[in-house]
This record gives sequence, C-alpha cells and structure tokens, in this order.
Amino acid sequence: MINKFYLKNAGKVKAAFSEKKDFPHVSLFDFLEKNAFASLRKEILSLSFSHEQKPMFHSYSSLNISPALQQKLFSPGVISFLNTIMGRKITLGRVYLYSFSQKDYTLLNDSYTEKPGVDIIFDLTVGWDSAWGGTITYVNGTGDALKLPVKPNSLMIIRRQKDEQRFVKYVNHLVGKRKRVFVIIKV
Repeated sequence: MINKFYLKNAGKVKAAFSEKKDFPHVSLFDFLEKNAFASLRKEILSLSFSHEQKPMFHSYSSLNISPALQQKLFSPGVISFLNTIMGRKITLGRVYLYSFSQKDYTLLNDSYTEKPGVDIIFDLTVGWDSAWGGTITYVNGTGDALKLPVKPNSLMIIRRQKDEQRFVKYVNHLVGKRKRVFVIIKV
C-alpha cells in the first residue's frame, strides 16, 4: 500500500524529519500506491460531511470516521512506518477528516492553543490551485511560517513545538464547487 520508495528509504526520511530545527517536518508525495490512493479517496469522498461554523474560530465540514476507515488510512504497515520516522512507538489520537469549500477557514485564536505534539496530515485534494486559498499554514508567533503544499496523495508529518499553531487560509470564490479534503491526526 505504501510507495515502496519510502519503505526502502525510511532511514533517509527519518533523518530529513529530524534535522530541521524550525518547523520540523517532512512531506512525502505519492505516499500510497496509485490504486490504493484512488480507492481510499473514492470511499472518503462518498461520505456525508456535516458543516460547522463558529465565526471566531472556523467554518468547515468535518466527519467522524469509522474505525474500519481509520484502519484503511492507518494500517499496521503505515503505523510501523510512522514509528520508524519518529523514532518511537506512536499511538494515534483522534482522526479529523475535513472538507473545505468556498468561504471556509480556520482562525488563530488566543483562547484556543494546541500543546506541542505531532500532526500527521494526509492530503486527498486533487487539482487544487493555491490561489483559491485553503493552504494549511503553521506559525510560531515570531513572523516565521510554514505553508504546506496542496498535493494529492501526500503525507506530511509536522512536529508542533511550543507556541506553534496551525490555520487554514480562507477559501475564496475562485474555487467554484471544488473541495479541499484532508485528514489530520494529532499524535
């Protein structure tokens, strides 16, 4: 299921993840084999998302995923690979499945800050133009930022350090009917 290139080069991926001091992260493009990705994406896009809006915090659609779908996303092979990259055994936190369309966003808000940890983001978005918004951005409060690329079938692992927070840029009218869909797991 995982792209064999990454399985053969897990040590190199771990080194790339470990060597970054500001916004430690790694982006793995074409993470799953093409057929596995297409099947998983089709299944997820067929699900019914519910829209949630809290103007001072966010506007997006989300979904609680079933344990069976969680197993497909994060099979024992994927968990083993992630353990290797992070150099420790991980336990998955809550799995968040999001869909962003026109007028959706998340905001930074001082009343909600996340503790340091690791975010694992799996991107299911195909054919997205960054001019439409929807970019996931990490900031540290000093003016530094990390903007994650929007690329289908990519897995990004980001270590959130003290004072680092994440937001999703406002999705503007240019997007039309398209949707930005991704999974975030906090470890």
